[in-house]
Amino acid sequence: MPTKKAMKATEEKLRAMIVKWGALLDLDRSGIVFKFVYGANPEDADQSDWTHLAATASRWDYLDGETIFYLAPCSELSDDKLEETFLHEAGHVIVNEMQCWSNVKDESDISNAVEHEERVVTQLARILQRVDRKARESVQN
Repeated sequence: MPTKKAMKATEEKLRAMIVKWGALLDLDRSGIVFKFVYGANPEDADQSDWTHLAATASRWDYLDGETIFYLAPCSELSDDKLEETFLHEAGHVIVNEMQCWSNVKDESDISNAVEHEERVVTQLARILQRVDRKARESVQN
């Protein structure tokens, strides 16, 4: 388990990302709340093959939601992977309504819609990082 000091440093990095990306992703005008847990997700104790870095619950119709970052596993990430995680979770607030487009007949339809959303927000996070890197490189040159 990372030290409290390491988790505090990770929280500060995530708060800087909220400032950096908030206006760009229109998060500053939404009702999203960011929370930080000094530890891991309790659900992970029963699983050895998966670690939850964060969790987002979104009410897309009201442009609000809540993202919880679990600082213990997040503290073990590189800065690049931490930013990808932040952008991934922010993406859920932006595209969550995609789940409404599935023809929900049973639980497997909902699961399928969630899987598609996960792929979309992962790719969006990576694209945003790539664009950000290129913009910083062009300023430096």
